[in-house]
Amino acid sequence: MVTLIQGDGRSTAAPVKRAAEWWVESVGDLASCEQIRSAWDDLAWHAIEPNAFYEPWLLLPLWQAYFADQRVQLILIYRSGAKPNDPPELCGLVPVWQRSHDKLPISVWSLWQNDYICNCTPLLRQGVATDAWRIFCDWLATQKLPLMELPLVNGDGPFQHALLEVANERQTPMHVNAQYSRALLRPAESAEVYCSQSMTCHNRQELRRQRRRLGEQGQLEVRVTQPGDDIAFWIEEFLRLEAAGWKGREGTALAADETNSQFTRSVIEQGFARNQVALLGLFLDGRAIALKLNFLSGEGGFTYKIAFDEAFKKYSPGVQLELENIDWFHAQRGLAWLDSCARPEHFMIGRLWKDRRIMQRLTLSSGTRTGDLLIGGLACLKGIKAALKPRHSSRFSSPEAQAKFRTTQAQETSA
Repeated sequence: MVTLIQGDGRSTAAPVKRAAEWWVESVGDLASCEQIRSAWDDLAWHAIEPNAFYEPWLLLPLWQAYFADQRVQLILIYRSGAKPNDPPELCGLVPVWQRSHDKLPISVWSLWQNDYICNCTPLLRQGVATDAWRIFCDWLATQKLPLMELPLVNGDGPFQHALLEVANERQTPMHVNAQYSRALLRPAESAEVYCSQSMTCHNRQELRRQRRRLGEQGQLEVRVTQPGDDIAFWIEEFLRLEAAGWKGREGTALAADETNSQFTRSVIEQGFARNQVALLGLFLDGRAIALKLNFLSGEGGFTYKIAFDEAFKKYSPGVQLELENIDWFHAQRGLAWLDSCARPEHFMIGRLWKDRRIMQRLTLSSGTRTGDLLIGGLACLKGIKAALKPRHSSRFSSPEAQAKFRTTQAQETSA
């Protein structure tokens, strides 16, 4: 029998045919998280799919900054040790909160997601991932809410396999709300070989020409954060550079909001102390003209933010730095991939990075009859909307739309 902890903290026995070694706990406050931080770090290191956004050094500042007034919980999935005196092992961590479904006037469970979380794939331990997800679904079935949303989860990896295996076992209805491919960087024989495979000869020649012209403006150098660096300098340079561009003019730069800037400082400081943050920069006469922020997790990483000085836009400093990022990635031992965290069809990253990762947003029934019916209704509604949508032979309805798209993408080349 598995012990399931209800959202209000009360434990109830559920007649689930599982081994007695598994149980679920719910944490709903920041203070309690410090008690599980070591086990949380160990789980993140051994997760089937690394996800920096759900590691404690990144998720806890997010919680404090953006989710403190929300009904949020960390669902922790444990199993007992192999021997009687062994400590329990944390095998799954699923951050959930209650929110309104965007198409229905009802409350549902959802994985945590906002503008600063670029991947919501839960942390599940290698070797027992399917079992851990099965136990989470046992907990979900005891809750009153009919649906569970999974925004921005990987759609082509081990988590997807565990998700489908458990759903097929239980005949759980699921609805795919959206799916798209996101640029992913995987290593080639070398950075030079990679660029030759992903870019045309003309593109490479033009970027080399721009690099030479940029070098004529002063002393140009590439810097990468190293242990012992003054990380505060890098943080302030990044905030300054971003605020000086179009994001600053539109009021969306991180420095424009005290909560955003404090969150950024906290995350970079904590991640840098753990060797899980890498900042790369192009510096001209000692002043940053382009900076890129990477978050590292296990065998992979996430390219989180980039900023550049628009005064040097004609030299494509953002693209120049991205080429340096590709070179840096190929020099790292143990890194198997970088996730771009970019929106679909991002012009610059889509041109430079040739691999792709499937991202998706799913909604699944919690196991109740109401949930099953709602999933069927969502699928039906999506089919009706698709059937009524006007069809076009091209993704653009007019030459003007095509011209606007090309102009927008050309502007992003330097970003």
